[in-house]
Amino acid sequence: MSIIHQKGTTMTNPATPSCHPVIVVIVGTTMTEIALILFALGMGGCANFIIIVVDSIEYDLLVLRLVQSGWSEDDVKRVIPRSRYFQLDSPFDRGFDFSAPLNATWKRIIHEPALERIAQDPSSPGCAGTPAMGRARAESCFVELGTFFRQAIQELTQIRTEALALKPGVLCHVVTTLRGGTGTGATEIVGAALRAETPSESRIILRLAMPDIYLGDTRASANSHATIHSLQADHRFGHGVTMHDGRILRAPFDLVIPTFVSDGALSLKPLDVLRLQCETLASYLDPEMQSAILAREVDCT
Repeated sequence: MSIIHQKGTTMTNPATPSCHPVIVVIVGTTMTEIALILFALGMGGCANFIIIVVDSIEYDLLVLRLVQSGWSEDDVKRVIPRSRYFQLDSPFDRGFDFSAPLNATWKRIIHEPALERIAQDPSSPGCAGTPAMGRARAESCFVELGTFFRQAIQELTQIRTEALALKPGVLCHVVTTLRGGTGTGATEIVGAALRAETPSESRIILRLAMPDIYLGDTRASANSHATIHSLQADHRFGHGVTMHDGRILRAPFDLVIPTFVSDGALSLKPLDVLRLQCETLASYLDPEMQSAILAREVDCT
């Protein structure tokens, strides 16, 4: 099934506000339910959009986890078909030699003996909660990620823009949690791959669910702290994202929005965060609301 949805007759109405097509990229397993909730809310009558899931586990395991959360297998495969799923494969295997001259650049990421042992263990689940592993997987798949995003953007934008009143560029939302290895390690590289393939008029917004919402442990808090500092460093003063081989990529995000457990007045639970993210994303999928948001340069979060 194609994940592109068109407004139909309403979008051809000259009075309908023009809007950008939307890509939602969900990184990691925790927030994947957003895709299913959006479709359960009946978002099929909105602006053109695509939902993509990027994770470090196999597709069948992702489906199993969502089924265990109460979703039907048919719904999961319909909303997140295999063609809209990208698995971040590990560049390492049990015999990988980090001391070999051709592999030495990986020590920018895998810089400790303990990390080398984790990287060389093919039985480690996903990224084993380690940001370095998430980053290594994303960097090793950077070219394939770019091709994947380019095909999705072409599918999304190669339509009759005059009939659908589409603005140039793509509005991209990258959604993740700063808890485990995939979200904390891979998100910035995923964003850089997306930035390299989007038209110049595009905008990329990063939406972060912080670990305190999910009662994260000390390790999760450390992961998020390190990731936030990395995002700040790479986006300040036009620096960019440094790859393990020394390349510097354009910093991907125009806006970073973290969500915490409390703002002093309201406290959130995991389900509240899912609903908040879904409602915010839904506002960008409505042409009139998206037009109002962008005209006022605000975000509904």
